[in-house]
Amino acid sequence: MLSSLNLNPVLENSIHEIQIRSLIGDTLKDMGKKFSAPAAVELLYATGLVESKYHYIRQHPTGPARSFFQLETHSVIDNLISYLHFRAGLREQCARASFTQEEWWEVPTTEAQKSSWMSMWEKIIESNMRAAIIHARLIYWRSPGKLPALDPEKMGKYWVKNYNRGGKGTVKKFLEAYDT
Repeated sequence: MLSSLNLNPVLENSIHEIQIRSLIGDTLKDMGKKFSAPAAVELLYATGLVESKYHYIRQHPTGPARSFFQLETHSVIDNLISYLHFRAGLREQCARASFTQEEWWEVPTTEAQKSSWMSMWEKIIESNMRAAIIHARLIYWRSPGKLPALDPEKMGKYWVKNYNRGGKGTVKKFLEAYDT
């Protein structure tokens, strides 16, 4: 399978790409088969490349985004409140796949709990790669349209529209990062 992928040369000071692809694939399989299509694994791998080059777990030089996938806490909280809150089975799978407690994936009932919960999630996505992978996948899962084929140009357009959503990203930036 790896022979058909766009393998980049070893990037200095980065995570080994076969290991990160493997972690992404294993995490998505643990979420459930429907989340782990080869196109999803490759799109998430490419997302990490363009977002952080697998160098940064905090937005550089400053900013709110966390993890290699540069997730913002409000996007994570939206996944939890607007999507997983209504899907107890998937919440359980996400907790298991990320080796976290299931109650962390549940929406708190009081405002005081919500504040500490949001702070906790900022720390989780920065320190738990599996949780970050899950939330990045859920952003794409909840996006309209199906995943693009394993075509860098189509993947770049999909990333700009559905993940970068109004950020500074461009297809050109995606292609440059993916073809490093």
